[in-house]
Amino acid sequence: MNDMNTRTRKLLGNWITAVRPDLRKVPGKPEYLYYGDGTNGWGVQTNQKAFSAFAAYAKMSGDRRAQQEALAMLRFSLATHVTGDQSLTDGDGVRWGHTWISILGIERMMFGVEALSSSTNMDALTDADRAALKRVLLSEADYQLTQEIIAGIPGAINKPESNWWNGGLLLRCALFYPDAPNAAAYREKAADLLANAISVPSDAESSELLDGKPMCERFIGANFTEVYALNHHGYLNVGYMVITLSQAAYLHFSLRDAGLTAPEWMYRHVRELWKLVKSLIFPDGRLCRIGGDTRVRYCYCQDYLLPVLLMVEELFGESTGALREGWLSQVEQEVSYNGDGTFLSKRVELFRERSVIYYTRLESDRATTLACTAYYDRGLSPHESRPVEPIADWHDAYHGACFTRNDSRIASFSWSGAEGPVGLCVPLADSSLAEWRNNLVGRVEGDGTRRKIDVLTHRETSFPGGFVTSGEFMTHEYALLTEQLSEENVVHGYMAYAALPDGATVLVIQIGRTDQMRHCVTVTPLLLNIPNDVFNGFTRTYEWSDDRRCVTVDGKLSVLSLCEAPLELLNLPYRQIGLCNHSEKFAPYAKRGMLHCDELTIAPQRMPRFYDSGETVYNIAAAVTIGTFASPASAAYLRDGNIHAAAVRGQDGVGYVLAYNPGMDAAETTLQVYGQTLTLKLDAGEAKLAMV
Repeated sequence: MNDMNTRTRKLLGNWITAVRPDLRKVPGKPEYLYYGDGTNGWGVQTNQKAFSAFAAYAKMSGDRRAQQEALAMLRFSLATHVTGDQSLTDGDGVRWGHTWISILGIERMMFGVEALSSSTNMDALTDADRAALKRVLLSEADYQLTQEIIAGIPGAINKPESNWWNGGLLLRCALFYPDAPNAAAYREKAADLLANAISVPSDAESSELLDGKPMCERFIGANFTEVYALNHHGYLNVGYMVITLSQAAYLHFSLRDAGLTAPEWMYRHVRELWKLVKSLIFPDGRLCRIGGDTRVRYCYCQDYLLPVLLMVEELFGESTGALREGWLSQVEQEVSYNGDGTFLSKRVELFRERSVIYYTRLESDRATTLACTAYYDRGLSPHESRPVEPIADWHDAYHGACFTRNDSRIASFSWSGAEGPVGLCVPLADSSLAEWRNNLVGRVEGDGTRRKIDVLTHRETSFPGGFVTSGEFMTHEYALLTEQLSEENVVHGYMAYAALPDGATVLVIQIGRTDQMRHCVTVTPLLLNIPNDVFNGFTRTYEWSDDRRCVTVDGKLSVLSLCEAPLELLNLPYRQIGLCNHSEKFAPYAKRGMLHCDELTIAPQRMPRFYDSGETVYNIAAAVTIGTFASPASAAYLRDGNIHAAAVRGQDGVGYVLAYNPGMDAAETTLQVYGQTLTLKLDAGEAKLAMV
C-alpha cells in the first residue's frame, strides 16, 4: 500500500466516524439507512455517494460495521427507486428515477457496489440485492432508450456530462448484462450518446466509424468548441470539463476490474479534452478556473478531478502522482483545521447550519472521490506511455478567452466568466493566490442587491507567450429597494488587458463612466483578490514601497499602480466569497461565504455618492508580475485624448506599452516612452501591445 492510499484511508475512516451520527433510520425498516435528508434529487445522490465511500472503505479496511452500514444505504437507494416499494422522505409514494440526472448517482456509486460484491472474507451482496440492482439498472437503461439526445453549445441545452453518464450506463448494461432483451439497443444508444458527449463542430463532417456507423451520422450537436472550450451554466466552465471526463473514468475502471474490454470509441476525444484540462491544473492539483465558478470554492468539480487523474495515468501513461499528492495535502490541511473528521464543516458552516442537503452533498462528493481513487489505485497498468504536453498558448473566440502558461506563470482573461469578465496572473508554484470573482476587472456596487455584468463588445489577439484583449461591459443591478425601479444600469466599463511575452507580467487598464446620473455605494477598481484562508495558513506577508504604489505578496507576486494613486489593501472581517453573488438565495448570507480574500485596489470609493451623467467613476492602470518588478520607477500611465497607455519594463528587460482607445472613433497618438518616440493608430475599442 502506498503512502497516499494509507493517508486517504485514514481520512475516510475519520470521516465515517464523524458522520455516523448523521445516518438516519427509516421508521420500522431496520434494514435501511440513508445519509443526508433522504429526499428526491440531490438527496438520493448524496446517499448513493456516501454509500460508495462506506463500501469502498469497508472493503479496503475490513471494517465490518462500515460494510453493514453501506449495505443498508444501498438497500434504501434500490428500494426507493420507481421500481421499488419504499418511499423517500418527501412523502408517501415519492420515488426517484427516470429523469435526465437519475443515472448520475448510480454511476458514481457503482464502484461501491463492486467493493461489496467482491468481498471474500465479509458478508457480500445477497441474491435479492443483486436482483434489485439489476432491476434498477435495466429500468433506467430502458427509460433512456425512449429519450431524445440533446447536444449543442448555445444556452442551457449543453449536456456533455449527462450524455456521458447516460451513455455510460447504457454501455455498462450492454456489457454486464449481455442477455438482457434490449442489450443490443443499449449499445447502439450508448454509441449515439457518447458520440454527442465530448463533441466538437468538425465532428459533423467526420467519417470516423463509431461501432460501425460514421460519426457524421451519429452527430447531433457540438458541446465543445473546436478548441475544447465548454460553455456550461452560461460561462467558460473548466469544472464541467472535469465532470465530463470523470464519467469516463468511472466506467473505465469498472470495466477494467470486471475484465471487460471497453470499445475504443468510448474514449473518443478524451485525450484532446484532457490536454486542455491538464494545462489548467496547478502543480499542486488545484484547478485553474479561468472562467470562474459560481459554487463553493475547491469543492464539487475539483473533487471529481481525482478519478480523472487516475484514469489518464493508466490510459496515457501520465504521471499524476504529484497532482494527487498535492490535492490530498490540501484536503488534509482543511480536515486538520476542522478538527472533527469532516471535510468542510468550518468553511461551509452556513450550509451545515441552514442546508443539510447542500452540506451533505458537498461532504459526500469529497468522500466518494477519495474512496474511488483509493479503491482503484491498485495495480495501475499504463496502456502506453504517451502523456500530453500542456498547452502553452490558447484562444477560444466563443468565450473571448485566452491563456498563456509557462514554468512560472499562468495568465488568462475570459469575457464569458461565471460572474462577468475575469483575469488571472498567478505564479504556477502557488495556486493559493488564485481567486476569480471579478478578479482584475474591478467591482461597482449600486443600489441593487443583485448584479451582473453584461459584456457589450470584446476582441482579443493571441501570440506566443501572451495575448491582448479589450472590450466594454455594463454593470447591471436588480432588486432595488425603491418602489419606482426594479433594475438599472450602473456603470459602463471599458477595459484592456495584456499578458506580456516576458513570461511573468500582465498590464491592465480599467475605465468606468456613467451613461446617466447614478448613485454608487462602493467602487473597487483593479480588485486583485488575494485568498487568505486555511490553505495559506491565514497568513500573507505584504512588502510595500515607500509611496505604496508597489507591493509584493509573500515574495511571489507583485502589483504596481501605474497611476498617481497608491494601492490600498482591503481586509474584510468575513469570508466574502460565497455562492454566485447573483443568487437571491445567497443574498441574505453575503457575509457568510466559504473563502476569505484580501483585496488589492486603487483609489476605492467606500462611501455612497452620486456621479453625474458622463462622469468618470474610475480610471486606473496597473501591472502584476511574478516575483518583483525590475524597475518599477520606469512604469507609467499615459493619456493623450482618447488613447490610454500603460507602460512597464518586463522581466525580460523589454519596455512594453499597452495602448487602448475606449472612444467611439479611431484615434492616433505619439508617445515618448523609454527614450523613444512611439506613434500608434487605434480603431475604436482597439488595444495594441508595443515593445520599445
